[in-house]
Amino acid sequence: MTFLLLLALASADPPPAADARASTLRAQARDALGGESALASVHGLSLQGHFHRLPPPDGGAGDAARARGPLGRDAAGDLDLDLALPDKMRREESVSMAGGPSFTMIMGLSGAHAWMGTEGAAAGRGFGGGRGPRGEADTRSPADGKAMEEERRGAMGRRLQGDLARLRLALLADPGDGASVTYAGPAESPDGRADVLDVTSASGTRARLFLDATTHVPLMVTYQETMPARRFRRPMPADGVDRPETPAPVASPSDAAPRTVEVTLYLSDRRAVDGLQLPYHVSRAVNGNVVEEWDVTRWRVNPAFKPERFEKQ
Repeated sequence: MTFLLLLALASADPPPAADARASTLRAQARDALGGESALASVHGLSLQGHFHRLPPPDGGAGDAARARGPLGRDAAGDLDLDLALPDKMRREESVSMAGGPSFTMIMGLSGAHAWMGTEGAAAGRGFGGGRGPRGEADTRSPADGKAMEEERRGAMGRRLQGDLARLRLALLADPGDGASVTYAGPAESPDGRADVLDVTSASGTRARLFLDATTHVPLMVTYQETMPARRFRRPMPADGVDRPETPAPVASPSDAAPRTVEVTLYLSDRRAVDGLQLPYHVSRAVNGNVVEEWDVTRWRVNPAFKPERFEKQ
C-alpha cells in the first residue's frame, strides 16, 4: 500500500479554536462511521481474516529477517482478533508450516495483564524454555530470569494497550477516556486531502488521526514507537532451519541503541456492518514500508464473549 499523506500544518490556531475544530471533526467522523448512538452502543468487535507479515526491506537471510513473524520470518495465516472495550483484547494467528503441523499463537490483554500462549504443535511451550539466545543452555540465575520475564510482560502489555487504543481510535474515532484532542491542520497527498487531529491519551501517548476531508471517515493513524535494544526472539538451531519444536522466544541483548520509528496504520475498503462502517483492509507501515496487512473476511459487532476469553487458560 503506497498511499501517503504529507502533513501541511495550517497556521497555528489559538487553543480554543483548535479544540472547537477538533470537536466538530470528531463528531463528523463519528457520524460517518455510523452515528453517535450506534457507536456509543459498541462494547465489542471481532474480526476474522488473513494476515501477511513481511520482513523489513533491509532484511537478509540473517537475524534481521528471522526476527519477523511467529517463527521469525515472513509469515502468513489466519487471523482472529477480539476487542472487548475498554481494555481487553485477544489476537490469534494460525500458521501452517510447509511440511509441518499447524499451530496457533495467541496474545491476550485483560486490563494491565498481558500474556502469550500457543495451541497445536507448539502448545505448552512458554517463554524462556530453559535455553539461551542461540539455543545453548540458559545460565541465568532465577532472579535474572524472573526480572527478564517481568520486563517482557511489561513491554508486551504496554504494546498491546497501545495497539488496542489505536484500533479504538481508528475504528470508532474514540480517543478513550481522559484523552485530549486538538486540530493539527490539513494534510495533502496526490490522492486527496485530510484533516488531522492530534490525540494525547490519558497516559501521555500521542497519535495523529487523519480524516478524509470529504467523507470524514478515518484514513489512517500515525504514531511513533521506540524499538528497544533488548529484543525477544525465538532461538534458531545451528542449521538455520526454523521448526515448531524450536525453543520458545527469549530475550537477547542488542548492541544497537533503542530507535524511534514512525508507524502508520492504514484503513481502507470500508463496508456497512450492522450500521457501522468498518474496514476490510488494514495495513501497518514502519518508516513508510508496509510490514503487515490484514484482509478481513468477517466482522461481528457486540459478540457475546465469555469472560475467560481474555484470560490465559
